[in-house]
Amino acid sequence: MAVIVVGGQAKHVGKTKLACQIISSFPDRHWIAIKIAGHIHQPVGSELRKETPGFSIWEQVEPLPPSDTARFLEAGARRALLLCASEPNLLDAWTAARALAPEGTVILESTRAPLFLKPDLFLLVLDPAQPDYKDSARQQLGNVDAIVWNRTPGHVGGATNVPSFLAQESGLELRLQERIQAIITAS
Repeated sequence: MAVIVVGGQAKHVGKTKLACQIISSFPDRHWIAIKIAGHIHQPVGSELRKETPGFSIWEQVEPLPPSDTARFLEAGARRALLLCASEPNLLDAWTAARALAPEGTVILESTRAPLFLKPDLFLLVLDPAQPDYKDSARQQLGNVDAIVWNRTPGHVGGATNVPSFLAQESGLELRLQERIQAIITAS
């Protein structure tokens, strides 16, 4: 089972959009889509699956907008989970989520995920026009497998030897789609 992580430099750079494009490009993969949030909240149309003092896991059961997990279901994910956890509890939350959904290819929307797991593919969405840059994204530049620019590509220090792709409105760039296909086929 492949694990693909989609992170981003900041909010609203296109992480969820890219994750949804990946899900819809490979509809036969029985996707388990997981979003990690550092704050506790309940998306509309979701049910609590597990709660501990350190984390909670919500499952989107109805594709009711505007939540990102609802967008995952609309894109074709079999299941969509929201993990609400602080950094010290990420590994425990991830382990509990995998126990709840052990089957299927995983797409995980989180820039912090590579702190506790080694994904098969780590994509980082960047926007050269966006002035905000999360510390977690800067720290992960050396770990990314590829960069996805949501606008005209720019320059980023620390990740110069990785492939880069351009986000498209109509779907995935063919080179990125081929790379993802190779990874999920091999797993």
